Formats: sequence, C-alpha cells, structure tokens
Amino acid sequence: MTQNREIALLEAFLNAGEALGMSQSQLETIIGKEITSIGQGMSPDSGPGEAAMMLVRCYEKGDRFILFLTPSSLGKR
Repeated sequence: MTQNREIALLEAFLNAGEALGMSQSQLETIIGKEITSIGQGMSPDSGPGEAAMMLVRCYEKGDRFILFLTPSSLGKR
C-alpha cells in the first residue's frame, strides 16, 4: 500500500509540473533530487515528498480558482 502512495505522489508531482509548463530541472530543484533517482516513487513524509505535495496542492488550488473565474461560471452567481 505504501508503494502505491509513493508512486501516486510522484505521478501527481510530474503531472502538475507538466501542466504548469515546468522543465525537469525546475522540478528537480523543487524536490532537491534528480527525477531519475526516484523512479520507485517518493514518500510523502520525506523532504522531497513534502515539497512535491506542496506543488501538487498549489496546482490543484490554482486550477479550482481558475475554474471558478471562467466566463461560464461568472454568469451563474
């Protein structure tokens, strides 16, 4: 079960970075490790895992905020 969480965090981190247009080196700077060295995933309790979680959360909150401000939602207030 733990391995699944670690892989899910890595995938979410990479997907958020891609959606934000970040390069691999920018993502590596955030977590302080090379992406290739964490192929088995990242523990959410580790330093790199906590940094990855922060990026994922920021992306999710920003995405929701943008959806809230779309023209179709503005007319529904």
